[in-house]
Amino acid sequence: MGWNEGSEIFETIITSVMSQVSDEAARQAIYEPIIESFFSKDWDTEDECEHLDKAYKKALKKIKKKHDWL
Repeated sequence: MGWNEGSEIFETIITSVMSQVSDEAARQAIYEPIIESFFSKDWDTEDECEHLDKAYKKALKKIKKKHDWL
C-alpha cells in the first residue's frame, strides 16, 4: 500500500468514528492505537487528516509527543 492511501483510509476511519461516537475524548482514545499502527508502517501523510476532527488532531499530537516527533 502506498501511504497516500493511508490518509484516504484514515479519513474513512475518522468519518465512521465521528458518525458513531459523539464524545471527543472517546474518539481520541479510538484514534490513538490506530495512529500508532499506521506509524509502525511508516505512514508519513498524517497531517492530511488533521482538519477532519479535533479529537484526531489531539491524538496525533499526543502520539508525536510520546515519541518525541514534535
